[in-house]
Amino acid sequence: MKAFERLKKLGFDIEVKLQDGLGHGIDENGLNYGLKFIKSIIKV
Repeated sequence: MKAFERLKKLGFDIEVKLQDGLGHGIDENGLNYGLKFIKSIIKV
């Protein structure tokens, strides 16, 4: 969360997605979230 807070203070438009019970990793929900983000950036 330190990186998120620091980048926000520097003016970056960022989001953070946390999921309870998930250790250091990416599950299907995280993959779908990332795919949605990528599609919004490259307008697919």
